[in-house]
Order: sequence, then C-alpha cells, then structure tokens
Amino acid sequence: MEKGDELVEIDDFQFKGALREAQANRDEVLARIKENKSRISMEKAKFQRLTEQLELARSDFDRISGLRAKGTSTQKQLDDRAMSVSQRAQAAEQSQNNLQSEDAKLEQQNASLARLNWRVELAERNL
Repeated sequence: MEKGDELVEIDDFQFKGALREAQANRDEVLARIKENKSRISMEKAKFQRLTEQLELARSDFDRISGLRAKGTSTQKQLDDRAMSVSQRAQAAEQSQNNLQSEDAKLEQQNASLARLNWRVELAERNL
C-alpha cells in the first residue's frame, strides 16, 4: 500500500437515494404551492364578482323597497330581492372563508418547503 491509496470506498447509493427523495419531495411541494396560488387567484376573482353581484342585489332591493313604499311593487317582489341579497352575501362570505383557508394552506406549504430545502442541503452535504 502506498501513500494516497484508498483505504475504504463508501457506497454512496443510499446517499444519492436520499438526495433524490429530498429533491422529489421538494418538487412536489413546489407544485402544490403553484396549484394553491392558482386557486387563490381564481377565488379572489370569484370573490370580486360576488361582491359586485351583492352590491347590485342591494341596489335592486333598495329600488324595490322604494317602490313598495309607494305601493307600486308587491311584497313578494321585495321578499325576492331580500332573498337575493341574503344569498349573494352568503356566497361572498363563503368565498372569503375559502380565501382564508387557501392562504393558511399556502403558509403551511411554504413552511414545508423550507424544511425540505434543508433536507436537500443535508442530503447534498452527506453525499
């Protein structure tokens, strides 16, 4: 044996596997983050439309309410408009709740990403 000769060769198969697994897990979380951001974007647009519809329904209710006070509309018309306002308010509230839920999921996914980035770095170091 001479100076510089290898004494032991370590099989790096498990280390390479750990790195690939960590990278795959990170890539999976990145895809989920992208998907979640898309859902948030769609939900924000939906919430905007629902808010606009709610304002229109309120305006229509106010108009019919004024006509009802003058006796030129029926109670049923007023009740129908009140129901429409209620339904649209409920839909807007549900959309807002969905946004909050999606934001929380995004925060969780970002935390997972940070953890997985560390695991990739560790696997690279071990290799």
